[in-house]
Amino acid sequence: MWGYFVIMFGIIAIVFIFFMQSATRTDQHNFALLREACENAMYDSVDKELYKKNGTVKIDRDTFVENFMRRFAETASLAREYKIDIYDINEDPPKVSIKVSSAEGTSGVQNVKYTIVNKLDAIIETKK
Repeated sequence: MWGYFVIMFGIIAIVFIFFMQSATRTDQHNFALLREACENAMYDSVDKELYKKNGTVKIDRDTFVENFMRRFAETASLAREYKIDIYDINEDPPKVSIKVSSAEGTSGVQNVKYTIVNKLDAIIETKK
């Protein structure tokens, strides 16, 4: 009886470890992707003419959204569905708030669905 208990406990532990490893890897990938895409899209959307003219750092909303979506889509995993919510874009001072959600699931006897959510608030800092 104890041998049966130890074997079942081992199998359950291994399944739990694989489940948590998958969730952690997905969370790490999503956050790194969100951070890199947001940072580069903000730098790409800086109004360079205004900066050259009087040193004011200001981003363009439309350019930011276009660049962010392009950069995110280039690197995102095709096996997942993403929901991107852009809550706030301030042009001056440059600040954005973004939330990315991805639905995950497990296969096997019990199909468990869960959502991984990553939020990011980003600003551009400059030295005057």
